[in-house]
Amino acid sequence: MVPKGKYLLKKNKIKSKKVTKKPSEYDLEEQIRQKPNRKILGVYRFHLRTYSLGSSKRKPKKNDKKFRKFLREKVGEPPVILDSSLVSKGAKNMEQLLFNKGYFNAKVTYDIDIAKWRRKAKVTYNIFSGDFFKISKKPVLANEFLVDSIIDAHKDKSFLQKGEQIDFDLIGKERSRISLLLQNHGFYYFGREFIEFDLDT
Repeated sequence: MVPKGKYLLKKNKIKSKKVTKKPSEYDLEEQIRQKPNRKILGVYRFHLRTYSLGSSKRKPKKNDKKFRKFLREKVGEPPVILDSSLVSKGAKNMEQLLFNKGYFNAKVTYDIDIAKWRRKAKVTYNIFSGDFFKISKKPVLANEFLVDSIIDAHKDKSFLQKGEQIDFDLIGKERSRISLLLQNHGFYYFGREFIEFDLDT
């Protein structure tokens, strides 16, 4: 079932000395590009086993039978073979996510533990997040009195608050909020592309 020289991905694990609320562990796991075969009740890989029952190396002609095709294509799940390039991409995705949440010095490495005799592999992602950066002051977005007064009058609706963790998703929402706010006050051609935020680290 597992080709010679290849390894079945058995498990992904995330190790971090520092627990981050934003992003959550779930958000980090979502960045992993390769996931092991599913388990039933967290124990038995039913779909992988079913795929195996629908495949025969000794008698490959049997694989064309309808029932075996049904087991493989409708119920089963092909073995997830370790792909180091996808592991590397997952680590980079985690780094990018952490950066977007204000961890500008974050690093993510990984270790691949291979059990050759069992043809299985376990991947551990090591997260060194460091400290996140905070919003130290509210940015000045315009030098025009009217624009500044409109923005200031609605500052309680801002997604960005002093002392909060920097979050590029919230910065995007703030761009949209200010753009819509100014359009509703007569600046019809004002777009979010006119709003810039300077990050002083």
